[in-house]
Amino acid sequence: MSDEEWKRATHASLTELYALSKKLGGQLSGEHGIGNGRLEFLE
Repeated sequence: MSDEEWKRATHASLTELYALSKKLGGQLSGEHGIGNGRLEFLE
């Protein structure tokens, strides 16, 4: 898997995971906050 394929697959997985988490009433946060890499998923 190329670096670009890895980035696309990771982004797609996180998008699906965070959407399911939100649907089930969860939150996108953690012990140290969300971090800049996850800001786009909060919109």
